[in-house]
Amino acid sequence: STPARIPYGTPFSHAAATAGLPHPSFPPVKGGKLLHESLPDNSGPYLSVASFNLLAPCYVRPVDKRTGGIQPFAAFEWISDVDTPEVLDIDKRGPRLLAALRSCRADVLCIQELQLSRSVGSDNEEQFELPSWLKPIVEDDVYDICLPPLSELEVMSNRNQRVLGIDDPVTSALMYRTDRLKRCNDNESISSKRKESEDTSTCVTACFYGKDQSGLENVNWPFVVSSIHLDATSEVKRVGQIGRCLRRARAFIQHLANDDDLCFPSSLIAGDMNT
Repeated sequence: STPARIPYGTPFSHAAATAGLPHPSFPPVKGGKLLHESLPDNSGPYLSVASFNLLAPCYVRPVDKRTGGIQPFAAFEWISDVDTPEVLDIDKRGPRLLAALRSCRADVLCIQELQLSRSVGSDNEEQFELPSWLKPIVEDDVYDICLPPLSELEVMSNRNQRVLGIDDPVTSALMYRTDRLKRCNDNESISSKRKESEDTSTCVTACFYGKDQSGLENVNWPFVVSSIHLDATSEVKRVGQIGRCLRRARAFIQHLANDDDLCFPSSLIAGDMNT
């Protein structure tokens, strides 16, 4: 994954062309530890975005209950049994992933294949929580996280239980820096009015604008970011998922402006395109 630094207001064609370029100051990581002196500043008038497919642990060589075997795409045949603990086990990968996510200092982190687990909250209600290796970036750093609604996570959890025998949902997510961005508080009202544009486990969308004295204070009109994981098997489904992102982006801005005729907003879509 490579962070992209895009000046706010950059034409879409240029933003799309530059989004895949390596960050000129992407910092090295040694032994899971960041070389902090080489971290990018990311405090200026640039909106920085990075996208990571984390590879959910439940997708590593699972037995598919429908076939009784491991699907070829999940077998990782090129990784030997000797290398498997170091390369695929989340106990080893998790700290390295956390270091990589932190090292970007990106304003927005678009995440795919985030595996959550069930827990019981303080009100004795069941909920889903972040994996332990990822919690520090939310609990100790300046990031907050956007997830799909609980009902959508339950759907994904039930699917994984039925197919893989694992009760954990896997989802896309958005993390954003609360010292640089303010999230528009309109998710519930948008979802309740526009069912077809609700977040799903493969598409999470949020609306932001820059905070005062953050370096992004000139971003004073809301913009929309989507973290997406497109279908691997069907172009028709991929087009439908992109359409959902665009409908949700427009719904955000129309709601904020209370204007159903408002033109399409500034929007950024990042993730695993499976193309």
